[in-house]
Amino acid sequence: MRARPTRAAPPPSVDLHEEPHSHIVCRACGRIQRIELTELDRHFLEELAARRPDGWSVDGISYSLTGACQRCREGPSA
Repeated sequence: MRARPTRAAPPPSVDLHEEPHSHIVCRACGRIQRIELTELDRHFLEELAARRPDGWSVDGISYSLTGACQRCREGPSA
C-alpha cells in the first residue's frame, strides 16, 4: 500500500486589509501625526512585508517614526 503524498499548507501571504500608512510619535507627550507616503514608499513597505519570516502572514503595514514634537523640544512657555 502506497502512502498518499501530503500537501503542504499554502505559504502565508501578504494580504493587506488597508493601505500602508506612516506616522510619527512624540516620545515625550505621545502626540501622533500622520506622514504621507509616496507610491515609492508604499512599494518599499510592501516589498519589506513580502520578506516576512516563514510561517507568518501580513495583513497590515504601519510604519512609525519616533522623536520629539516641536512643543516638547521648545519646553514650557515662560
